[in-house]
Amino acid sequence: MLGLAALLLLAAASGLVLACGGDDEGSGDEAQTPKTLRLASAYEFATSWDVRVSGFAESAYLRNMYDGLLIAAPPGSAEEFIPQLAESWEVSEDGMTWTFNLRQGVKFSDGEAFNADAVKFSFESTMERGGGASYILGDIESIDVVDEYTVAFKIAYPFPLDKVLSACDATYIFSPASAGLETEDWTGKSFGTGPYMIESHKLGDEYVFVRNPNWWGEWQDGNPETVVLKIVGELSTQRQMLEAGEVDFIYQVDRDAAAAMQGNPDLQVFSVASTYQYQLVLNTLAPPLDDKTFRQALAWGTPYDDIQAACGGDALAPRAIGYVPQAMYGASADLPQYSYDPAKAADLLAQAGYPDGEGARKLTLYYLTDVALHDKYTPLVKEAYEELGLEIEMKPILASAWEPLVQGPMDQRHDILSERAYPSYAHAYDMLNYQFHSFDEVEYNASYWSSPATDRLLDEAWQVEATDSARAQEMYNEIQRIVLEECPIIPLFDPADVWAASATVTIVPDALNGIYRGPFWTGITL
Repeated sequence: MLGLAALLLLAAASGLVLACGGDDEGSGDEAQTPKTLRLASAYEFATSWDVRVSGFAESAYLRNMYDGLLIAAPPGSAEEFIPQLAESWEVSEDGMTWTFNLRQGVKFSDGEAFNADAVKFSFESTMERGGGASYILGDIESIDVVDEYTVAFKIAYPFPLDKVLSACDATYIFSPASAGLETEDWTGKSFGTGPYMIESHKLGDEYVFVRNPNWWGEWQDGNPETVVLKIVGELSTQRQMLEAGEVDFIYQVDRDAAAAMQGNPDLQVFSVASTYQYQLVLNTLAPPLDDKTFRQALAWGTPYDDIQAACGGDALAPRAIGYVPQAMYGASADLPQYSYDPAKAADLLAQAGYPDGEGARKLTLYYLTDVALHDKYTPLVKEAYEELGLEIEMKPILASAWEPLVQGPMDQRHDILSERAYPSYAHAYDMLNYQFHSFDEVEYNASYWSSPATDRLLDEAWQVEATDSARAQEMYNEIQRIVLEECPIIPLFDPADVWAASATVTIVPDALNGIYRGPFWTGITL
């Protein structure tokens, strides 16, 4: 896990936007006293404590209990990666073997020694279990122990394995003492090398973490000795608790409240580039959306400025450029954009055979009610499209209904789907692959659009990147230009992650890495 020293080295490269009151005093005897960090978040340990199968919701907490071999550095940093349990690594000339030199003298929180056998055990256990990060590890053919602190990964074809292993959630290394445990046996237990371990938990209420006495990093004066996480579903309640001094940090901030909170001298509000993108996904199999001209009409008829304003403006909802959020590796600002031009949209509708919308059937617009922001901007989309003469029916659904919707019978699928897209690992390939690559069965490509040309470019770019990242970037840009012209998805904005804290705490900027959805607790001092 990131120690404060590593965080400080990267602070100058941070993309952090910070509004804060108070001061940074905290030296002297007070910094030596036991400290408790109090957190509030809406996210429960929803999937599992078992890191072989864990998912999105708990990843922000597990990152403080478990380490990987490496993690991605915050966007804008001088280096792509920060070493964790691997001190260095190299790739063979053919790109097929990656060798990692491991940190020595490390122990797991249960006292077991960390070594190459533990790395092999962790990856093979996750791959065998078939959950968690296993779906991004399928092209690893073997993991070989070279010696006690060296491990070699042999892969099926050249690709940048370091980027895969820095996945958002969850290529963790865990103690071999967990062997034989079923998923339910992991509840309330810690098997990591990270700085914290679980002490107690009450589902849906409170989790208490304490320092891992075996942590390999360096504690700083004022680092929390205990971390208390309260599960608080209502964002307004989280804010009230922060303002009342009942918690020190909140994981979710209502964007409507962010401006008022920034004006409070007792609070700090943080805005960090994320790996999400909000989009309008068009069903390219359903007429009239099977017509590129009709899809382009919708793109030119989308009120981007109004959508941004409703979701926090340029600071919190910057316009998307292409389909790769700007915080990710492989993003580019050198791509064309649609803009709001209702006259051009009307002309394209007429070219598609629907002057003033005449003859077009009613279109459904599905949006997620339990994912933030969809309800703020989808009414604006409906209004703008109806001004073009189209009839739009709003269809609210829960996130759990997403898969049945996009994989269900064709006559029951969406026409337009408001989507928040995000990758498994913060890279252009993953973002583009799951949205636009062809698959035998529908998985995540909810527009149902693909082409042999983009399939070929995607597959080639991923392999080229292992040895020529500049050429791969050119190919990712070419893919996006093709897709933007075809317009199966309308990119809207790349939302910032927004967090807030008491002005009495100090947070090193790079402790807030938007790639990993929450603070590294060792970057916080009280």
